[in-house]
Amino acid sequence: MLTAGCLRLDEGDQSATATSETASGTAPESETATSASSVSDSEEEPASGTDEGDGASTEGTAEEPNGSVVVPDQETDGSYVSVAKVQTNVEAIIQVYDGNGDFLANPGIRFEPGETRNDVRIDFESTLSASTEVTVRLFWCEESGPDTCNGPTIATDTATLSVTGTSATQTTTTAPSGLVVLDDQETDGTYVTVSKVQTNVEAIIQVYDANGDFLANPRIRFEPGETRNDIRIEWESALSNTQEVTVKLFWCEESGPNTCNGPTIARDTATLTVD
Repeated sequence: MLTAGCLRLDEGDQSATATSETASGTAPESETATSASSVSDSEEEPASGTDEGDGASTEGTAEEPNGSVVVPDQETDGSYVSVAKVQTNVEAIIQVYDGNGDFLANPGIRFEPGETRNDVRIDFESTLSASTEVTVRLFWCEESGPDTCNGPTIATDTATLSVTGTSATQTTTTAPSGLVVLDDQETDGTYVTVSKVQTNVEAIIQVYDANGDFLANPRIRFEPGETRNDIRIEWESALSNTQEVTVKLFWCEESGPNTCNGPTIARDTATLTVD
């Protein structure tokens, strides 16, 4: 449009010049007005084009990448962290690092521009054995592909991850303690009823006779902070006479699916009257 307008203006000027030379006089006022109008119109077109160029330049301005990550202090079993909130105005991913700055996890979650997510759980391949600080970083996918995301960090947050349910944590944070309540009672000699068991660590109970010989292991595993009442424990060979029995509560200092090794943290003895 701008080029075509210039061509019409040149042609008009040439026509006005030719008329002036032929008539050897001044062009009529009407022609002068027309010519001035044409020049004015032509001068306005570049101004309009400049406005359009300015508009295109404004629309092409890239938005500054920014985002936010919120990670509260929390308790877990050491295998994951929960991110309360992730927000970004650009394509981005998150990754988790431990207190030493070593990589922990990349959940493979890609966030779209303008996206907000809450309560994002990120699992680790290797379980943490002790409480530590973890940092979640939000990376801008400045260079992005189906399997790639390269770019700077645009947001971070750090929180304390308290690891619970492990013997290492129990050893350092609390002294193992427990309670066993065993009342005198009458039975047929094949069982005993424990009134109450309470523990602040992982533990098991076992029953012994008056000579200290093993009677029974009910294979009940107590979790830290657990309390149970009225537990009946049976054994294979019936007692033939009245005697004392002792119930011991053992701390699972070294624990596995089928093992519990550790010291006695509570016991109680009662008289078992055999009917």
